[in-house]
Amino acid sequence: MRCENCGRDEVNFHYRSNINGKIMEKHLCMDCAAELGLTNRGLNRPQLPLEEVFLRMFGMRPDPRLFGGFGMLLPTFFVPAVVPQPQAPLGEPVFPTDEKRPEVDDEMKKRREINILREQMYKAAAEEDYEKAAALRDCIKKLEGADTNK
Repeated sequence: MRCENCGRDEVNFHYRSNINGKIMEKHLCMDCAAELGLTNRGLNRPQLPLEEVFLRMFGMRPDPRLFGGFGMLLPTFFVPAVVPQPQAPLGEPVFPTDEKRPEVDDEMKKRREINILREQMYKAAAEEDYEKAAALRDCIKKLEGADTNK
């Protein structure tokens, strides 16, 4: 069988594609398949080594002893890390406790209380205890109304 593209060489490459349901088949020789970009011939050739890239770009090869262009020799780059030891013995806090924590103001306490009541209201509504949910709703509105009356 002869190549469908050039018609002179024997077929040794079969190409089949299915694009949007349209099936296309081609019987080609290796030269025509490579010419059409259907083979991996370009991928089979060896890539340029990194040293050759540096040579072409900068006109010099990198020193194999240097690590990553940081100017460090490889053995000095991998120095074992020092793990700090805790200063305080076990059971004692590491940070000083003499600092006063900021106190929660009344506004934050009210917000927390409203959030707790909302959670209880949602839970009561999910359990179909509508009387309790309505009472919690009224309590939330009263607390939120106290904010607007200031």
